[in-house]
Amino acid sequence: DITAKDALPFEDIFNASPMISFSDTGTVNKSAVDALYNIQKVYDFYKETLHHISSDGKGKSEIRIFNGFKYYKKDNEKKDYTDNAAAWGRPDKNTTEILIGLRSKGRNTYSDNIDVMGHEFTHSIVHYVLDNDDFSKEEGDALNEGLSDILGLMIEAYYNDGQCDWNISGVRNYLTNDNILESYKQYDRTLDCHDGGTIICATARKMWEGNKKDDTIAPLDDPVLMAELWYRTICMINKDLDYAQCRD
Repeated sequence: DITAKDALPFEDIFNASPMISFSDTGTVNKSAVDALYNIQKVYDFYKETLHHISSDGKGKSEIRIFNGFKYYKKDNEKKDYTDNAAAWGRPDKNTTEILIGLRSKGRNTYSDNIDVMGHEFTHSIVHYVLDNDDFSKEEGDALNEGLSDILGLMIEAYYNDGQCDWNISGVRNYLTNDNILESYKQYDRTLDCHDGGTIICATARKMWEGNKKDDTIAPLDDPVLMAELWYRTICMINKDLDYAQCRD
């Protein structure tokens, strides 16, 4: 279920009927095809590697992708979705909604970036694990973003001969360390959740690299093993998740 339009009424996100509707512009057409292609690869990775089928883990959650719009409308207000993407898992409706807004520069949307599609799909799995509940702490939202970064990057590495660039499509680059938190001491609850969540993915990068100085810690540079480890973490989370719980 892929739709492309300029403005997306918020209620359509959860009430749309199955359809494929492309706009007349070729760029959006190509972007919608990218979205379908990459979500199929993400779906297959979870199914074949982690034995988790669709968002609900049972293969019953219908996946809907809303691709290539500028903003969505809710209660007569417009939320700009340029350069943005999001996803919801809806256990109450047994659906998964993935939103991919237009980009201001370069390619039409992020749909051709499998790490982004993997990141968003992972969000929907978290929502099913929480059974449609919300995190009670800001740290839970941050960890949700960090865990989704890890799985998105591991999925990309899996399809890239095991090579991980640790770069979420130029949005967060874990190698350059720009706006990346390396320690909980740097965390501030006022940070945007995407920035606050970089702690956990930066930790995963260190696990991937191991200790390069004296080889005392072997690198865990296998995308399947890394994905399995952090997927198990996702399966154990609850609405009270914080960094202390994740550490333990």
